Amino acid sequence: MDAYEITLIIDREPSDAEIEDAFESLDGLGMTGIETSDTGVLIHFEAEAESMSRAIVNTTFGLQRVASLNVRVVGIHSEDLVTLKDIAQRTGRSYESVRLLANGRRGPGHFPRPLSAGTFSLYSWEEVLMWLATYQGTTPPGDYGAVLAAADLLIRAGELLGQEQRCELAPLLTGHVETA
Repeated sequence: MDAYEITLIIDREPSDAEIEDAFESLDGLGMTGIETSDTGVLIHFEAEAESMSRAIVNTTFGLQRVASLNVRVVGIHSEDLVTLKDIAQRTGRSYESVRLLANGRRGPGHFPRPLSAGTFSLYSWEEVLMWLATYQGTTPPGDYGAVLAAADLLIRAGELLGQEQRCELAPLLTGHVETA
């Protein structure tokens, strides 16, 4: 088994008394800390599992089973959403170089599409890394960041949808949609 660092975003900050009551359960999950940030209340874990995906599932449901905390996991902290400026900083390129790649005016084209529109378009860093590996010959990314980003999206989707909608949309994950 391998150890994975996971940071879950929860719906509220537990009191010191709640954390003290839940400490043994949390310690069993590998909790390493709790903090409040711009993205919400974060609980950090080091989880051992056979895969990153399994570590995320075990930690998420394990935390939600700690009845004395009464918290809901609403996301996973990931640094996947980036602007063109972030991409430039992370790759050591100029902003203008990245902007031209994104607009298709430089490079081989097919740059990942933004996930948002508006003044500041947001891109998936994992998609950008895959594009760079394919078209620029850089080292392909591992699964770590992609699994974190995807799990975050799945948890957030679950927050938006009711049980019936989640069941109806679940086939989109496998690509096997049956028509009625």
